[in-house]
Amino acid sequence: MRNLAEFFRSGVKEFKQNPAARVPRGSDNIYAVDLCVSVAWDETPFGKDKKLIKAINKTLSHMTYSRDLTSGLSEIAFPFDGCLHVHGTVKLLRRTWGNFLRSMNPEYVRPRHPTDIEYWLGAHTEKWSVKSRDMEDEFERRARRWSDWKLNETPDGPV
Repeated sequence: MRNLAEFFRSGVKEFKQNPAARVPRGSDNIYAVDLCVSVAWDETPFGKDKKLIKAINKTLSHMTYSRDLTSGLSEIAFPFDGCLHVHGTVKLLRRTWGNFLRSMNPEYVRPRHPTDIEYWLGAHTEKWSVKSRDMEDEFERRARRWSDWKLNETPDGPV
């Protein structure tokens, strides 16, 4: 989740200011804007100041004192909690992914061609028990079955 948040957030501001310019970077990380001709998704839910990203960073991604909210050292009000936040976070990422696909440079969206991202995902998940194309429906079906899960929520509120 953290990697996808960075993928969808990084470079967007610069891209919106000048879509024709390549964003100069000191690393070789790939960002969503590197593959796009426009930005149809909202990158703001993945901002470093958002409760979702802070909670993911402090309770999932790093060894921190913030996991103990009673320590007096925590930088977050509440931790990322699977039962409370996974469904909403996945829903947010799925919506962003769909908008990202609509923003892609046509050279990466040639159906049934190895450079087509959907084709590539399908080919690389063909031996999985749940295929890439079926993951969204399967996740939704399972999440609704788990009575202790809260649906459509992130630490920042409803999705």
